[in-house]
Amino acid sequence: MAPSLRRHSVIDPQQVASDVQAELAKASGAAIPPVSIRLSARRKKTVAVREEGDGFLIMAPAIIGEAELRRISMELVGKALSSRRHTIGNNELVERAAQLNNKYLGGRATVKEIKFVTNMNTRWGSCSVQSKRIRIAHQLQDVPGYVLDAVIIHELIHTFVPNHGPEFRRWEAHTPHLEKAQGYLEAFKRWGMRG
Repeated sequence: MAPSLRRHSVIDPQQVASDVQAELAKASGAAIPPVSIRLSARRKKTVAVREEGDGFLIMAPAIIGEAELRRISMELVGKALSSRRHTIGNNELVERAAQLNNKYLGGRATVKEIKFVTNMNTRWGSCSVQSKRIRIAHQLQDVPGYVLDAVIIHELIHTFVPNHGPEFRRWEAHTPHLEKAQGYLEAFKRWGMRG
């Protein structure tokens, strides 16, 4: 992104970074990783962002104006956050399963426990019909949401339909982006899955 190149008053980059982080947190309602800004006399035209450590580093020309630096920083960090893969944990998995159950299965599934496990290397998930416990392969913690949702819904259906017969397929048809998710999983199994 090329900023306008006019001489401006001295900018406190860490104050701008702190303000950007606070504004993004307020707008999203979530914690934002640390943001830092590095101004460089060698950088002449472009502003860039990269992940560094546990946060984001914005690199900008030293001659950029404060208002423009704020605007571009908000835009770049916002884009970086939205493209960042989010690894979910077991608590989020429980919440997600409850939402999917209510939305797509009418609350029919009864789940005693759902969690990620590291000892599942040949299947994406499993469900014990008797105990109502669901296990999801930990490799799915980093896949797109629609893929994880398809696996969760599949296992949720098994809590009340133990086989893959016609009734199971009717319920499974409620899964959003089912074919796309199945294609992703097939490719992931072939080329991307690691234990």
